[in-house]
Amino acid sequence: MRFADGFALVIERAPRGVSAVLREVAAPGAVRSRERPTRRQSEYLDFIRRYIVRYGVSPAESDIQQHSIRVVVD
Repeated sequence: MRFADGFALVIERAPRGVSAVLREVAAPGAVRSRERPTRRQSEYLDFIRRYIVRYGVSPAESDIQQHSIRVVVD
């Protein structure tokens, strides 16, 4: 998953499961910025990473929506 600021969420198969890392990548036409994801964006990325580690697949949009509702309500 690539972001406009030149970062990407890279999900790779690792020896002990799945690895999800936020990396800066060179993308044609990407806006180069030193900004990091916001706290809220980091929460989403962490949820996606944990979901993939737990279930072995990426979450559906409905899973992410349910997660965002729980975070706002909690």
